[in-house]
Amino acid sequence: MRLYFILFFVLIFNISFAQDFQKNFKPFATSSENTPVLESIERRYDKDKIKMSKKNEHFKRKKVIYKERYERLTGEIENGAIITEPSVTNYFQNIFDEIANANTIIRKQDIRLLIYRSEAPNASCHGEGTLYLNVGLINRFANESEIAFVIAHEVAHYTRNHVDRAITKKVNKLYSKETRKELEKIRKNDYLKVTKATKLLQGYVYDSRKHSRFNEEEADAIAIEYLKNTKYNAQAAISTLEMLDKVELFKYNDRINWEKYFNSSTYPFKERWITGDGAMSFNIDDEDGEWDKELLKTHPDCEERIEAAKILLADYNEMGKKLFLQSEEEFKRITVQSDFEIIEQALDYKDLDLAFYYTLQMLEKYPDNVYLRTMVGKILYSYFLSREAHNTSKYVDKPNSKIDRNYNEVLTFFSNLRTREIGKITYYYFNEQDASMLKNENFFYYYVLSVAMKGDAEELKVVKIKFTQNFPDSKRRDKIEALQIFK
Repeated sequence: MRLYFILFFVLIFNISFAQDFQKNFKPFATSSENTPVLESIERRYDKDKIKMSKKNEHFKRKKVIYKERYERLTGEIENGAIITEPSVTNYFQNIFDEIANANTIIRKQDIRLLIYRSEAPNASCHGEGTLYLNVGLINRFANESEIAFVIAHEVAHYTRNHVDRAITKKVNKLYSKETRKELEKIRKNDYLKVTKATKLLQGYVYDSRKHSRFNEEEADAIAIEYLKNTKYNAQAAISTLEMLDKVELFKYNDRINWEKYFNSSTYPFKERWITGDGAMSFNIDDEDGEWDKELLKTHPDCEERIEAAKILLADYNEMGKKLFLQSEEEFKRITVQSDFEIIEQALDYKDLDLAFYYTLQMLEKYPDNVYLRTMVGKILYSYFLSREAHNTSKYVDKPNSKIDRNYNEVLTFFSNLRTREIGKITYYYFNEQDASMLKNENFFYYYVLSVAMKGDAEELKVVKIKFTQNFPDSKRRDKIEALQIFK
């Protein structure tokens, strides 16, 4: 049923939804006051400052890099980018503890594993004991042993001191007497100045990337040895690398069925919204010139890593090893929830196009999820406000024909819409939804905002009254009562 047919005949009441992904979603908890972790990072930073003796070459340069690292890590925690939900952090901490307890060298280290709300399918070691595992990678795992391999891989980067050694090498190379002399020669010689400087830079970059590729290979080998000592199945290293070999930025990448969501009998879908006509297309120049793409790689090809892992596991006895040491149901819950967390992360960083794209992709999988249904309207409302403030470039990228077609359609959609159209699209989108969703306060709130966007003052008065009647204790009551139409 459509909202505008039965809006005033439905009994609306507050409902507390369970974490049923088919129906709703509640984000993982985050905190800007993760005191124990912040204190641990600060203690390590203080130790690093003491170790950097003034007698060490280029210590001032390293001091700046270490300070930037400290500020970045603490800033991400204070900005709520780290998930602190106990059931989640405990789950991954248990995996880390199994690896650490089975390997003495790890038990002696000051390591903290953090779950990072990022869509990038990645994990990282920051060199001072902090490891990140991104939600954009968590949703790709097939079992718990694969998670263990990735964690062990990042631990290996730390135990082998790969990051800090790379910092030292970079600083020593860039600020050496030889480099300064070479740059001085280039500066004094106008002839082919840019070409010579580029060649010098290429040498440093290629060397750095080659060193990084070696570190990846070494981390794989050490991680496998770590896993062999645990109850986990170390063969998961191979399946993880096979997954990484095929991993793309987006887990879901289907063509969006635009008419399914934005075609109303009262306000039909317009094909020009997603075509190039009327859109300003900006192409990014990605020509590499003289740069060698193979030498620029920081990671060896996964095929090479897989073959190396197979050799290391050739005589491995899987007997008694397990893919899961914890509940498989808990694993499934966390991996599925990580899909939704990508939308939250995109909104936190004001990436409206990414949030919109992923929401519409997820709606194909969870068509009755009220969180996703609401999110479509919420994102369109946020984009409407950016149009009103004339700062859309902060929230949505311009169309670019060189990127993925499906994603580019989202960028074209935002670029082609007129401000008044955004309001109408949002309003009629909400009116196509099932009236049962009005039981959800968040959904109803953005429905009211869509009426304000459409600019119907009389209808806005009616829905504002209905909202306050149905949600008398809402914290948004004052906002609703003060809401006026957008002219």
